[in-house]
Amino acid sequence: MPARPTTFLLVTAFALIAASSAILAEDTSRDLRDRALADLRTQRDQATEPPVLPHLRNAVAFLERSLDQFPDADHVLDPPQAIDNLRQAIDSATVAAKEALRAGNGALADALKADCATMAQAARRLATMLLGEAQSQSWLIDSESAQQNAAAIQTAQDEIARGDEQLRQQDASFRPTEWFRYDNATNRFKAAWIAAQGADGFRLRLLAASVSPRVFSPNGDGRREEAVLSVDLEVNTPPAGARVRGVWSLRSPSGAAVRTVLEERDAPQGVSFSMTLPWNGRDGAGEPAPDGRYDWGFTAVLLPPGGPENPLAGSLTGDVTLDATGPTFGAPRPAEGVAIAEHRPEIGVSFSDALSGVDAASATIIVEGVDSQAARTAEGISFTPAEAFTDGEVTVVVTVRDLAENEAGRSWSFHVVSAIVRVDPVTGGTATVDDPASPIFGASIEIPPGAVTGASTVTVTFVPDPLRLPEGEAVGAGPAIEIASSTGNFIADVLIRIPYDESIFAAAGLGEEAATLFVLEEGSSEWIEVEIDSIDTDANVVIARRRSLSVFRVGYLVADPDATTVDLSPETMAVDDDPAPEAVASRAHRLGAC
Repeated sequence: MPARPTTFLLVTAFALIAASSAILAEDTSRDLRDRALADLRTQRDQATEPPVLPHLRNAVAFLERSLDQFPDADHVLDPPQAIDNLRQAIDSATVAAKEALRAGNGALADALKADCATMAQAARRLATMLLGEAQSQSWLIDSESAQQNAAAIQTAQDEIARGDEQLRQQDASFRPTEWFRYDNATNRFKAAWIAAQGADGFRLRLLAASVSPRVFSPNGDGRREEAVLSVDLEVNTPPAGARVRGVWSLRSPSGAAVRTVLEERDAPQGVSFSMTLPWNGRDGAGEPAPDGRYDWGFTAVLLPPGGPENPLAGSLTGDVTLDATGPTFGAPRPAEGVAIAEHRPEIGVSFSDALSGVDAASATIIVEGVDSQAARTAEGISFTPAEAFTDGEVTVVVTVRDLAENEAGRSWSFHVVSAIVRVDPVTGGTATVDDPASPIFGASIEIPPGAVTGASTVTVTFVPDPLRLPEGEAVGAGPAIEIASSTGNFIADVLIRIPYDESIFAAAGLGEEAATLFVLEEGSSEWIEVEIDSIDTDANVVIARRRSLSVFRVGYLVADPDATTVDLSPETMAVDDDPAPEAVASRAHRLGAC
């Protein structure tokens, strides 16, 4: 069966007439195709008409393939296929021009017609070269095939001459389906080549292609640093001294040539063999290529001893993805640096990788140094603690890899508090610890209107490891509580309530009226006794007015400073029975009036 038409150029005569005067005789086929390709890419990127775009994309793709198969006179790879792809590029551009006219974009239609004329001229020059190659293939063709080939060559030459004459005459009646009808002739001598190769058993076949890995990441981490492109070939009964030349071409996602590599080797006798290209992700100048999906093409030609290249060699194409960048993260939950009054919050972060995709199974989340059992998907990771956090800072570290094994990490922290309020200068606000299970249940702060000059966040936090009150001078009788404001001190008094444990007073043989309020002096490690307003013995809280905030704690003064006393508060008993010597030595305490 004859091969598909290789130079059936469907383009209108008026397009050729419009562009023929602009084509210089000295331009090569490569020059003409490069010029057309630059125009088509610009039109593809700027076109807005939906019916036009797919045809423009096809025209660009076919023209790029034509350049891959026959880049220039020094790299003759597969001229018949190059002409065939050029014909399809013209077909697609012609349809795009018609769609542009229907959409009312006459300027785009005219530009596309001019590009069709440029590509037609390039095809005519390729066809002339093809005929020259055909005349030199006697080493492949027996006498009968040679006669057929000679006749086909003459017919093709006649058809080219006819097309040239019509181009000179600018024949407006010439129909697209009749233009440059020398494709039948080229098919005949192409078929003769194929028949001759089959009779002699001398042929080159491309069997299969592979890429390993399909996604690679040349970023220096030692994983997937290169992709190996490989093609399996076979040459049946080659003459002694025959060689095989393979040409690899790589194109960027935008279609630009990135790298061309030529490999040549002896043609083995009747066995399959491989030709490979290890790609380290660098372009022809040795510079790192950007991330993206790259199209590759491989064309092999047979180099018989002392003879021309075989234009019937095959080609294979594929793609490989270069991804040297790890996944990206969305906003974490809870947000970085925030204070929340929730002790079992949902913790997580979203992630994505647009190029190779996320390896969800690789994701880890470490909360406070502990690798946590989390829910993982391709969109993110989340974790809810089984036990409540104590008040304080919580640090989270998340790592994840993409399918190219690039690892990325995200770390952040947030603060857990027992109560929080957003204070407006006009209305004020109140923060109260109302969870009976909280160790500082009953603690609160009331901020009246006008106490702050701008919006403020006020928090109430349990301090699990408080500094001990001065030994021998005071005894703690309740938890340490930090009250803080994001805008600093207040400009009017605020009311604070600090809880205590009545059983500690009872154990010491004291009444609750002995309760004393201490504050940790800002910028130091000294406790100071402060004035209180009242003691609510029903709620077990000490009430005081303050403008400055810090860490507060209820206790009682020791009647005889020389007597031995024991701090019986639960927090102290749990964490402060045996402080490190250096910690004790560094503590300075002072009692004084407010």
